Amino acid sequence: MNRHLCKTARKLAIVMACVLVSLGLSACSKDAASGYLPDEGATWGDLCREMDKSWFESQPDEVQAKFYALTLGEVSPKEVDEEVHTIHASTPVIEVEQDEQKNTIFAKDHGWLTGEGLEREMVELGLLLDEQEGSVDYQVLVACEELAPQAAVVVALSDAETGEYLAVKMLDTSIEQMEQLDGSFDGLTSGHEYQVQAISLLTPPDGYTSDGALYAAESVTAK
Repeated sequence: MNRHLCKTARKLAIVMACVLVSLGLSACSKDAASGYLPDEGATWGDLCREMDKSWFESQPDEVQAKFYALTLGEVSPKEVDEEVHTIHASTPVIEVEQDEQKNTIFAKDHGWLTGEGLEREMVELGLLLDEQEGSVDYQVLVACEELAPQAAVVVALSDAETGEYLAVKMLDTSIEQMEQLDGSFDGLTSGHEYQVQAISLLTPPDGYTSDGALYAAESVTAK
């Protein structure tokens, strides 16, 4: 009887040891996959593939190539034709009223879709951030009055001190005047500084070209 109990206890100990090893491996894997620390020269394509491979690979080859051509933290300057911009400038679509009760941070960028006859339509990107206790609320807006281009939008949170990317959210949309991506980055350290970046790559309608990616970024501190 005692011998049987000893064997049972030994088996139970082995099972428990296996469970603990398994949990330890799972925890390591989860920690390793929780963020992305880019190498020097890493691109938005590298980030998107690392953080959400299925979404990135669902994008057209042309869009993937554009993401790979953009270095993290840098966006190539847009091709600017000042004369055409002056003639065809239109009223911005995104307007934000600052709420004095909230610590709202606002960043903005705009670009142009150019037709074969040099007619142009403004496209805008807006990034609104609200610092909360242990989190940051975000709202990304993309706007175009008439042409309804397709947009691949990415918003990313990174640690301002280490440069590690902690979370990435994606959106595919056809811009019907204005579209938005809302959410919150939670579980942040109080008093710690982070950076939120938003980027949008446009696929214009037939007969139009885009002058480059739209990009906005701001630093935030969780309360």
